[in-house]
Amino acid sequence: MQRPTHAWSRFNGGSSASRTAPAPPAPAQQAYDHDDADTNGWNPQQVPMYNGWMMAEACKVKDALFIGNYLAVQDINFVTTNKIQYCVKCHTGFPVPPHLKRAGIHCSVMNLLGAYSDAGLAAERKDALLESFFRTMEDASEQGVGVLLFTLQDFEWPCFNVVCYWLRKYGWTVEHALAVMRSRRPAVQLDPVAMRELTGLAERISRRFESEVPWDEESVLTNTFSNVVHLNEVPGGAAGAAGGGGA
Repeated sequence: MQRPTHAWSRFNGGSSASRTAPAPPAPAQQAYDHDDADTNGWNPQQVPMYNGWMMAEACKVKDALFIGNYLAVQDINFVTTNKIQYCVKCHTGFPVPPHLKRAGIHCSVMNLLGAYSDAGLAAERKDALLESFFRTMEDASEQGVGVLLFTLQDFEWPCFNVVCYWLRKYGWTVEHALAVMRSRRPAVQLDPVAMRELTGLAERISRRFESEVPWDEESVLTNTFSNVVHLNEVPGGAAGAAGGGGA
């Protein structure tokens, strides 16, 4: 009987080719402009707010621009009263309420905080996502309709989107953009990774773009911010501001 060319041995797993495990497939790149949670149908049990710990909360950033949590975006009266036609989900992992699309609201996903915090994502791809978000914001502005940027609960996600948008639109410094944002949402805090990414973004924007916005529009935001700062410096001013800032 012919001897096998490659005899099996309990001390040898065979040829090197047979012992080499196949390479695992490359992990799919995280998507930041769509959410798989929106493709699985509406399931209220997927949303932690149904455990009873969440309250509706929204904040007016400027005319026609709002940020809010998941319960705020479910308030169709709030959405229609403020002429909101664009709802942008800034955090992924939970489904969009179905009534928004039924009401003809344009719904999209843009998780810029997740994208810019992703060390494996190229800066070009991050900035391309910002450009897509920028076009959405500009489209809404040209149409004269409102935009609601929403999250599940943590407002850092939509606030990051707003700061990136201001950097792109006005060419502001990171410090100024954050100061204006905190005049609307004082509690917002970004971690060191996010701050570092904002600094890099601002540098790239300064090399690529000049401010494309009319001076009067930018001055409205800046003057409003200055008025808030002045009001907070006046005794009793902060309390007065808190009493009249409803969305």
